[in-house]
Amino acid sequence: MKNIDYIKKLAIAHRGIYDNKKVPENSFLAFLLAKKSKLPIELDVRYTKDKKLVVFHDNSLHRMTQINKKVSECTFDEIKAFPLIKTSYRAPLLSEVLSLIDGDVLINIEIKEKNTNICLDIADILDNYKGKFIISSFYPSIINWFKKNRPNYIIGLIIGVDFSSRFTFFNYYKYDFIAVSKRQVKLKKVQKCRKNGTIILTWTIQGNEEISKYQDYSDSFITNIKPD
Repeated sequence: MKNIDYIKKLAIAHRGIYDNKKVPENSFLAFLLAKKSKLPIELDVRYTKDKKLVVFHDNSLHRMTQINKKVSECTFDEIKAFPLIKTSYRAPLLSEVLSLIDGDVLINIEIKEKNTNICLDIADILDNYKGKFIISSFYPSIINWFKKNRPNYIIGLIIGVDFSSRFTFFNYYKYDFIAVSKRQVKLKKVQKCRKNGTIILTWTIQGNEEISKYQDYSDSFITNIKPD
């Protein structure tokens, strides 16, 4: 039986510690600041055109780089030439972030793709990683791949606006945790799961005041944290 109690009572730095002014989200600096603060991190992974595992949240490059292209339309060499919010930082590869963190803090890896081919590429890297990590996604097909092929991994379904359909998947497959919007965490269905032993992660929390507001309904929090 998996021991998953260590993912309780955490404040997980959403895309690292960043402000998108001097410190870009999902950047080396954002993750380094979280590591120095001994905070777990949440990051996003998707495929580039040449099937590299890049750490980048959006489908489009525009918000973070002002380039009007999709991530999937560019090779990683092309993407790393684009500065993040006019800083010297570029979008990193998952493997590079893992080397930076080096097991010092927990990593919550959110997979942004529907294509389950990405799962094996991620697993090939994580199988040799010595640190603690968890896998999350909005897509049940992604989480089910890991449930079948990497049963030792800690996996969780993210539940957003399509609450009822995702909850049906969760109740059938019984994942290790669910990540729920703060707008939904107080719902009876969610709290019944928690009472029955499911770990609940709540997103996205804005600071300690909101942690206090939701702490009786959640086990851990994915929270936006700005640099000092």
